[in-house]
Amino acid sequence: ILVFSQKTGLLLSILYDGGWLTTLRTAIAGIIASSVTPWEVNNIGIIGTGALASLVQPLVKKKYSTANLRLWGRDPNKVRRMADAGTTVCEHIQEVLAQSDVIISTTAATAAIIKDVDTSGKKHIIALGADDVHKQECDPALFNGCNKVIVDSKTQACQFGECFYALGAGVITAEETI
Repeated sequence: ILVFSQKTGLLLSILYDGGWLTTLRTAIAGIIASSVTPWEVNNIGIIGTGALASLVQPLVKKKYSTANLRLWGRDPNKVRRMADAGTTVCEHIQEVLAQSDVIISTTAATAAIIKDVDTSGKKHIIALGADDVHKQECDPALFNGCNKVIVDSKTQACQFGECFYALGAGVITAEETI
């Protein structure tokens, strides 16, 4: 990250943070996305245990201090290390999917791991991890029951990530994204 003087335009500093600031921005975007949930949030699930999940977790706890928090990841040891008081550790992803009304996925999965979700009730899925062509967290069939598909960039959503796969499967159109 390059930092320039607002007055002179001269380069003041080069910050090398290993992507931390970008990861923090993504975590904050996930919390902002949760704000459009049209019901009171009581149960939140976080899928993943990497850097993004570790930044999402404290933000979730701050914004939804009374909500039940569930956590699942592929590595049970990482899940246990990440969990703290008040966090329910789930052995299976289906526990998080069934018992959470807001689900924040933060993985680098290369194939859909979020599938078979009962979308007849209140479910808000925020998929943050699929940020390139080779990543996918959600089964395109999940888009069939969606009321809204909100993206940060329609151009990017059509090129990779969850919407890319749903578009390719013919489940949604680019015009249906907000």
